Amino acid sequence: MKEAGMVLLGGWVVGVFLADMKLIPPVPPWLGLIKAVGVLLGVE
Repeated sequence: MKEAGMVLLGGWVVGVFLADMKLIPPVPPWLGLIKAVGVLLGVE
């Protein structure tokens, strides 16, 4: 469970970082978090 928490935190940080760098259209941090989880689960 701790690993899942780190994954969620990492996804949020990456989402915020990318939005801040303007590499992607600005999105709410939770959207980046959901996207990261989807990628890790093999959804994307």
